[in-house]
Amino acid sequence: MELDLISAKNHRQSRKKISFRQRIDQLQKFRKKYGHCDVPLSHDRLLSEWVTKIRCARKNPNAAYYPTITEEYIQMLDALNFEWDLVTKPGPSLAPLEPRPP
Repeated sequence: MELDLISAKNHRQSRKKISFRQRIDQLQKFRKKYGHCDVPLSHDRLLSEWVTKIRCARKNPNAAYYPTITEEYIQMLDALNFEWDLVTKPGPSLAPLEPRPP
């Protein structure tokens, strides 16, 4: 039980310590490897949730529960060919996780 509490505490702390630029770096590495920015939960839950929140923040700029997204951040994401509006299709996965060929 104590181990679970420590793990949960560390998880909350690690989530708070990651800056926007660090997330951009993570997303850039993901994009380089897989060719897209649609990070599935099964690959990296925290990065996937961040990507979803960023999309929602742009769609709802006045919502206090989403992160603030500046024009600079939008430009950084646009440089990665970030897809702001995903069309949800039925099926097991929106984006395959197969590394790009070298």
